[in-house]
Amino acid sequence: MIKKIWLRFKQQKLACAGLSILIFWISLGIFSPSISPHNPLEQNLAHRYQSPCGSNLLGTDQFGRDILSRLLIGARISLGLGLAITAMALFVGIMLGASAGLLGGIWDAIIMRTVDLLLAFPILFLLIACIAMFGS
Repeated sequence: MIKKIWLRFKQQKLACAGLSILIFWISLGIFSPSISPHNPLEQNLAHRYQSPCGSNLLGTDQFGRDILSRLLIGARISLGLGLAITAMALFVGIMLGASAGLLGGIWDAIIMRTVDLLLAFPILFLLIACIAMFGS
């Protein structure tokens, strides 16, 4: 079964390209501390706004920090956060769905209408409302 799926997947050139790009970025994120050329937090004001060169492949920012190093460390942080948030959402979704299914009746209706209400609002408006209520 899996071999059949893999064979169909390999026939799709764009899917293979997307998978290879995904694997590339994930591996860069995982191994970023060891392949990062410079310390991403180290400031060198003498090298501010340096254009790409041999020592700084993507140049430097306004504080003289290497942009490639910051990009690699940022990829690691983003991948970790994305994985953690997805795991939390999966856990909450499983718990809510299991509770609604097991309790049934009025609890099912309350849980499902609450989820419907959250899904009905665009996320940007929900975030703005949270900021207005709780502050930044």
